[in-house]
Amino acid sequence: TVNAEYMGLNTNSRSTFVYTQFSWAMIYFIFGVASLIGALRSSPFVNAFFGFLDRGWARGVFYLLVGFVTYTSARGQRDDDLWQTFVFVSSVFSVVVGIVVIVLACR
Repeated sequence: TVNAEYMGLNTNSRSTFVYTQFSWAMIYFIFGVASLIGALRSSPFVNAFFGFLDRGWARGVFYLLVGFVTYTSARGQRDDDLWQTFVFVSSVFSVVVGIVVIVLACR
């Protein structure tokens, strides 16, 4: 393993936190937009770079995993009850959609 302090990196700094949060936000944004475009129409871009979103059980696994990751990453971060309810409902919806897509793809 690589020791972060040996390389001169301060992993407890505020900028590291900001960069980490920004990278997670970009990952959610890019995959969310690709998923939305893939759900609305057939796109050569989405098919080329996100081929698993085209059809089949891989799309269902993606929705299932996104639901689990969304629930676990956002749970307990904010004290806002409305936000927690929104995250819970959207993550459960993603898990249910993922299961339905997997079941329909395996028929």
